[in-house]
Amino acid sequence: MRISRNFWIHTKYRSRSHHVSNQALQNKARFAITRTFIEKAVATIQVESDRVRIREWRFAPASETGWHRHEHDFVVVPQTNGRLCLNANNGESYVDLIAGNAYTRSAGVEHNVTNASEHEVVLLEIDLL
Repeated sequence: MRISRNFWIHTKYRSRSHHVSNQALQNKARFAITRTFIEKAVATIQVESDRVRIREWRFAPASETGWHRHEHDFVVVPQTNGRLCLNANNGESYVDLIAGNAYTRSAGVEHNVTNASEHEVVLLEIDLL
């Protein structure tokens, strides 16, 4: 496949990089296309009351939540083993999940969560309202 022949990609990058090699142009285009189609993790509310909200999150490999901030403290209970990448304003960190081993997080931190495993990761997120 010759990505550089695509008019949109060629037009978008040509003005800034007309002296750049064809391979560099293809690499830029692949990155732009990849970032456009990142799969979102799927959240399903299982319980919602005046005290708690319980969501099941299903992360396909490399899927992400998107940047968000929790309004309440919350508990995470992994249903599968796996590895998550946590991006926040202060950098990137990784969490190794063990099914059934819960952990807590505080409200207010803006972050994005990405599945860094090669398999689906499932967890329950319990907001303490």
